[in-house]
Amino acid sequence: MSGTSTTCAVFFFIFSWVSFLGAEACLLAGSARNAYHTKYRGIFGGEALSCATLRKGVFAAGAALSLLSMLGSIFYYWAHSKADTGGWEKHHNEGLGMTNSNFADNHQEQSASEFGKA
Repeated sequence: MSGTSTTCAVFFFIFSWVSFLGAEACLLAGSARNAYHTKYRGIFGGEALSCATLRKGVFAAGAALSLLSMLGSIFYYWAHSKADTGGWEKHHNEGLGMTNSNFADNHQEQSASEFGKA
């Protein structure tokens, strides 16, 4: 079972990055082409600004690939957390834990010592 989870994790990692690069290419190319075709038309009184030179689905494809990249990242995280990566020891209950604060006790002691000085 652990080999399957690791394989799925690797697949979703690659899938999320490929779809991210595709989304980035679509959005960047669409923006650059749209800016190139509309750069000086409004300044010199040419035709009205139009997005007719850009294919209709470029930005929609970029948005769809962004969504696929996000889903691939979520599934990668899920599969990676499920996989037994081997070689890494799983650590439990190590490090600094959340503890109770003794601020109130210290504050009361400090207040009592201040009153004793007066």
